[in-house]
Amino acid sequence: MIKFFRKIRQNLLSEGRTGKYLKYAIGEIVLVMIGILLALQINNWNTARKNNQLQLTYLKGIQNNLKEDKAELNRHFKSDTLILDAYTYFMKANLKTVAVSEQELIPMIYKVFKTYWFEGQNVVFSNLTSSGDLNLIQSESIRIQIQKYYRLFVETEKQESWHNDQILALLKSLSKGINLYTFIEPTFEKRWQSYSGNPDISNFSFEEVNELTTLRLDTYSNIKSLIWASHVARLRLYQQGEILEKQIEDYLIDHH
Repeated sequence: MIKFFRKIRQNLLSEGRTGKYLKYAIGEIVLVMIGILLALQINNWNTARKNNQLQLTYLKGIQNNLKEDKAELNRHFKSDTLILDAYTYFMKANLKTVAVSEQELIPMIYKVFKTYWFEGQNVVFSNLTSSGDLNLIQSESIRIQIQKYYRLFVETEKQESWHNDQILALLKSLSKGINLYTFIEPTFEKRWQSYSGNPDISNFSFEEVNELTTLRLDTYSNIKSLIWASHVARLRLYQQGEILEKQIEDYLIDHH
């Protein structure tokens, strides 16, 4: 093609048709520029298409992570309810507002000596930020909600960690004088059991109210407040996740 154009120019010059040569040269330049612009436009279209596809991949990934977070948070909500029920039962038993049942007491003791941490799923968001691809998310409102959710995600983990550290310290003081091995050992398989008798609940006597009882009540109530604080933090994260998940779902439907 280049040789063809060169031959035409040479013929025009050899024939002395300078005016037509100039017009032809200008036309050739225009054609080349149009070709370059078309190539650039096609490249831009391809880049935009790839970026849009990557954006949708990120959003679907975050959507899946949000579903996993919600499932985990729901499990925590159930655990929070059971543990708060157990501590409330202990307090009411000490205050003699409920009748003590060994059948109910033992399962609740198992529950209160457990702590739970929210792990969450932020793999896609970490990839999104570390790669510098956050701006590929075209919707400004979704970008803001993503950043808001994962800031709250980190804050929830920090709050929960602090609350659990306090709970563990309180449980340590609460467990003094309690033969925990009588609760733990029966949970192992028979070959690893060093004790297979009934759990010792003698230290959970609710017969009289004394100074020790008051200390226990204070400890129970303090632990309840920490559990509730973690519960509220998780609930805020859950609600923020629902807002973000709905926005992403609507966006994906519109851009399918």
